[in-house]
Amino acid sequence: MESLEDEYRWEIVFVNDGSADSTGRLVEAFARTRSNILVLHHHVNFGLGQALKFAFQHCRGEYIVTMDLDLSYSTEHIHRLLTKIRETKAKVVVASPYMKGGDISNVPGCGGR
Repeated sequence: MESLEDEYRWEIVFVNDGSADSTGRLVEAFARTRSNILVLHHHVNFGLGQALKFAFQHCRGEYIVTMDLDLSYSTEHIHRLLTKIRETKAKVVVASPYMKGGDISNVPGCGGR
């Protein structure tokens, strides 16, 4: 994400959605290393929809990029999504490995509407 700092002010909002392992503790330790990282916790798993809704209520930016933390997307993908938003003035931009130009191992295929 630091590679985007010349072009964007960014923040990361993590939602620890009721994990039973040490995820919460690890992400809290990481958040202490930067002022633009926020960690939110659900004590039980409420599911993806509620986690996203909860995070959106705490986002401060003009653009929101959502993703799982399984490392299937890189910062270059984030940059491509944001570039597409700016180019098209789209309200929503989606990257999918199943779109034309997408790939299961390296994702994009970006489209906006």
